[in-house]
Amino acid sequence: MMFDFIHKKGYGFSGMTFGVMDGVLTVTSVLVGLGPVADKSAVILAMFIVGLADSMANAAGIRVSQETVVHLKKSQIFRSMLLAFLGTFIVTVALIIPLIFFDMSTSIYVSTFLGILLMIGLGIFVGTRRMYKSHEMLRLIAEYIITAGIIITISHTLGLMYNNPWVVLWLRN
Repeated sequence: MMFDFIHKKGYGFSGMTFGVMDGVLTVTSVLVGLGPVADKSAVILAMFIVGLADSMANAAGIRVSQETVVHLKKSQIFRSMLLAFLGTFIVTVALIIPLIFFDMSTSIYVSTFLGILLMIGLGIFVGTRRMYKSHEMLRLIAEYIITAGIIITISHTLGLMYNNPWVVLWLRN
């Protein structure tokens, strides 16, 4: 079967899935939170800086986390570390691309939509790996999308609060 590799152990998938999930949530949250209150170039720069820093932090974090698992080989830990970095960084770049082609408002919608598609793909990948039945996979996908929705809504709310004159006065003091 073409996707037999999904069921094999030792491919560092925990790093990749962690990186993709974190990349979508972090970068989309920065975009949705800063988009309404900052200019486009500042948002692109912020998304890139946060995405790159997050990619490196994820790689380091997954390495430390997996080093606590006694039976893993160094090569497996390195693979997870590399895939965590790549998962987050590739998602970061993918979610920045709409900002290059569209205005800020459209970019927010396009990047959020891409983030949701990535969540669905991640749910399908994880569900397939865990050999879930259809209803279990749908529930997993729903959980991923709801989690993303909550985090993105909080980020958007915080971004909107910046426009409140009382918050602006408080931040400047």
